[in-house]
Amino acid sequence: MASVWATVYGAGFSMANVPGVNRGEAVLSGDRGTLIQVEFYTGSGTANGTGVAKDNNGNVYKVLF
Repeated sequence: MASVWATVYGAGFSMANVPGVNRGEAVLSGDRGTLIQVEFYTGSGTANGTGVAKDNNGNVYKVLF
């Protein structure tokens, strides 16, 4: 989902493997056929992070938690 990250955060944004930063993925499924693919990063021992999501209709989302 590298192109989605660039769309949301800008072409100069990059994410590398960094100690203490964890990568996660999720797939959300709605009862009307919507699928949302999520990719995010969060710090070790924290409950917050940032990421991106894209649904099967082509919509792109910034994810903050």
